[in-house]
Amino acid sequence: MPDRAPVDGQPSSEGSGAFAGLGLFSGLGAVAAKSCCFLPLVLTSTGLGGAWLSQELIAYQPYFLGVAWLSVVLAWGVAIRRRRVACAPGGSCETTATRWRGLALLVISTLIVALATVWEWIDPALAQYLIGSPS
Repeated sequence: MPDRAPVDGQPSSEGSGAFAGLGLFSGLGAVAAKSCCFLPLVLTSTGLGGAWLSQELIAYQPYFLGVAWLSVVLAWGVAIRRRRVACAPGGSCETTATRWRGLALLVISTLIVALATVWEWIDPALAQYLIGSPS
């Protein structure tokens, strides 16, 4: 992919979007690996079946989380650095639609990775709530 020249002295926004996308993908993988009960239910209801999938992915869940957190942290670093460069003296601090989309994707990625990290504690409580406590 050819490098694009910076417009008005601003660096390209492609870097943090790639990191945010990787973080989003890894976070979804971590959630899928940890959702031993919910994912098979969704797959079965869509006609795919596949309780084996969550059992196969559970061994890789720490790796998914590690890649996801690394990607999200790197994406935030790139986004913050790009903002500092753009808002430096002589720079333009305009907010474009692309910049907002990248930031929105980054926030969503961070939330999904955080959800994947704490899913181990949420899943039993959610199952208990959905099934209902025995009286």
